[in-house]
Amino acid sequence: RQRLVRCAIVEQWSRKSAKIATVATNAHLTLRAHEEAFAKLADGLFHLHQQIEWAKAPAWDLAGALNVLCDGDYELGREISEIGVGRVAATEETEETEETRERRLDFERRFEEEMTERLVRSKTHGCATRDDHSEWPNEKFKVFAIGGGKVEVG
Repeated sequence: RQRLVRCAIVEQWSRKSAKIATVATNAHLTLRAHEEAFAKLADGLFHLHQQIEWAKAPAWDLAGALNVLCDGDYELGREISEIGVGRVAATEETEETEETRERRLDFERRFEEEMTERLVRSKTHGCATRDDHSEWPNEKFKVFAIGGGKVEVG
């Protein structure tokens, strides 16, 4: 009879222990999920901070600089908003000759080659100064397209 009483007590205790073990397991899994979420959040905030720092770098008038280097002249825009867009206003006012068209296409080709070369060189080798963006937002940073004076990145 004493053995039956002990078996009954062990059986009741095991039910309570199973409930406690289940609650403890659920709490442990919840804490682990929260820990992983906080780690992902911290990584995301770190990369966001890097992207914001990278975005604060000055935007240079590369089109104007290449124009000066290649052609030796520079047409200052009437408004600041025209800088970096190219000579859109000048081409709209006058009809484009074959020679002007060839010069424009050659300039655009050289501009796109120079931009591609600079982006690839600074991405692969890094640059000496912060202004040249030696720190990219993350390793998954890619250049999707370069055209018309604009670079699509992601």
